[in-house]
Amino acid sequence: MGKILAICTSPKRGTVKTEVPEATLTPEWGIETDAHGGNWHRQVSLLSAEKIENFRKKIWVDYGAFGENLVVAVTLVLHLFCS
Repeated sequence: MGKILAICTSPKRGTVKTEVPEATLTPEWGIETDAHGGNWHRQVSLLSAEKIENFRKKIWVDYGAFGENLVVAVTLVLHLFCS
């Protein structure tokens, strides 16, 4: 099984997401307090922690810098899409 390492949200589109301690996900919406929630094609964005760690070798970025809602371990991504 995998692990969610960070949950990130932003109240307004076009702004950097910041890490929050918890969030509520709802069907047909996504994360309740996130600007990208709603009835459209991408309600929740996932990004692997490994991708962020590779980028951090060049320059430090906080979780949420790429607009991701969930920072996940690769094993979780594989479990979600391969099961």
